[in-house]
Amino acid sequence: MSKRKKQFMKTAAGRHKATQYSGSKTNSGYSNHGANSFKSSAKGYQVNSQDARHDIDANFRMLRARSVDLQQGTPIAAGALKTNKTNVIGPGLRFKANIRYEELGLTFEEKNAWERKTEREFAMWAKHCDAREQTDFYGIQALVYYEKLLYGDSFVNLPLLFTRTDKNPYPLRLQIVESILVASPPKYRGREEDENNDVIHGVKFNKYGAAVGFYVLNKLYNGFNDDHDYTYIPKYGTPNRAA
Repeated sequence: MSKRKKQFMKTAAGRHKATQYSGSKTNSGYSNHGANSFKSSAKGYQVNSQDARHDIDANFRMLRARSVDLQQGTPIAAGALKTNKTNVIGPGLRFKANIRYEELGLTFEEKNAWERKTEREFAMWAKHCDAREQTDFYGIQALVYYEKLLYGDSFVNLPLLFTRTDKNPYPLRLQIVESILVASPPKYRGREEDENNDVIHGVKFNKYGAAVGFYVLNKLYNGFNDDHDYTYIPKYGTPNRAA
């Protein structure tokens, strides 16, 4: 028997013995691949996974900070985000009216007239829907998606600006809220792993795990902001009126 064949049989026997000691069987799926623990490349790769609150929420601040740092200082990381945004969003979703006119008791001509008028009205709103008056509806789509990739979250408030009627007769606006401003007030910090805590990273959850509101920092972040510097905005509720 050749020396190489003897070495192979010795290694195979040792591998079989190791799996017997570990209570597993040979050729048991991922125990020889992704869950392998006897290969030299995997011996030191011992991990313990818990629920999302322990694995993600407890490390969320550091993960977000590293993501932002890579985007700012690593062209490859920034390019990956921008390429993804371009491929997914492109010029943005466009509104195309298409109603079931028969169910509404309309004729085909009335249907076409209604759709053309609605598309014109939407185009007028979309051009001036940004509360900050810096972009349009299609630019907001790109910004929101990019922020989702960068920060892990993206938030849009829907204020009603009743006094600004020179460019847009419709009061509804879209206001992007920087994800970094959505944060837990000091009284909730450090409790991310507490099962009785219902506010995690500025998002308030109900008993079923659904988001019901958000705490938004309404002043400049200085590292010493107290509870009074945060405004609670419900996910659904009274319209947000602004002048």
